[in-house]
Amino acid sequence: MNTEKRFSVLLNRYVEGNISLEDHDELFEMISSGKYEHLICAQMDICSDGADESLITIAECDSQNIMRNILSIAKEQEKVAVARQGTMRFFNKWFIAASVLIIAGAGWIFYDRILNRNSFINDFKALSSEKIKNTSQKLQTVLLPDGSEIALNPGSCLYYSKARFSEKREVYLEGQANFQVTKNPNRPFYVFYDKVVTKVLGTSFKVHTNRKSGNVEVDVLTGQVQVYENNQLVKTEQRDVKLIITPNQKAIYDTKKRYFKATLVANPIPLQYDSRNRIRSKLIKQRYNFTVPTRLSQILKSIEADYGVEIIVDNEELYESAFVGDVSMSELFEKLKIICLATNSQYEVNGTKILLKSNNNNI
Repeated sequence: MNTEKRFSVLLNRYVEGNISLEDHDELFEMISSGKYEHLICAQMDICSDGADESLITIAECDSQNIMRNILSIAKEQEKVAVARQGTMRFFNKWFIAASVLIIAGAGWIFYDRILNRNSFINDFKALSSEKIKNTSQKLQTVLLPDGSEIALNPGSCLYYSKARFSEKREVYLEGQANFQVTKNPNRPFYVFYDKVVTKVLGTSFKVHTNRKSGNVEVDVLTGQVQVYENNQLVKTEQRDVKLIITPNQKAIYDTKKRYFKATLVANPIPLQYDSRNRIRSKLIKQRYNFTVPTRLSQILKSIEADYGVEIIVDNEELYESAFVGDVSMSELFEKLKIICLATNSQYEVNGTKILLKSNNNNI
């Protein structure tokens, strides 16, 4: 990818509010060189050309407030930008372009698209006394003031305020991490991640972005969490959709279509499973060593209780099918695959439920 194309990609990410910490630093390093001012001006044109002429009237006092915000954020950026002559040329042109937009009555577009979507993130980072970045090639354990424990993936970054943490248990995450949150019913724990907010009282879960789809995913291991859009980042068509996720379930947030859906995690584990308790773990596994013919209804009942999932059959006569075999060492979906082969059936995951279908038309 050539440098101009790379700059355009980074600039678009910044405008959309989807830029990572590393990309943010790279973008402003490129800006400071002064070589890409023509691309910045082109982006400014894009911001103004899409305006609805019936909506571009803006009061003078609002214009002044917008300019103050632009100047305020720019000053913060200057503190971290490399002090080169090109940097000042960029900011001067940026201010002029922003002023022209405001005078023309379209300043609200510039403010909303470029500044407003990033203001929450910038403010959170500015108020964070702690910035922890995992520069190693393995998981880094982070212990928070309340005793909560975070396993931070390589390249990921965590922000929070130590002074304010006793009042507001809030963190901002870039990248991927597993959370083990200390229970405190009086003070919920909030994880801000891109446009998604995860609210918990005490549980363990994972937050990450799916590399293929780009969607945000929240996997729950224990307890329950509530996920919803961060309305401080999403300003248009305000929605109030809140999803409750329980163990072995996953919330998926479609970043393009802006909706949540719930499904099962890729590898559900028994609710009472404890890798540190060998006796309990052994007892759970032994339940799935069927040395004598066992009715499918009994097996499915055990799976529902152990994994916290609901299993539906399309024909109740399937319950009378019998199974013999040892699936104690298999993961849940592998268990089901083996059982289905033996009972002439098949399964599929439908949302947070498992549907079992018979392959025998005579049943």
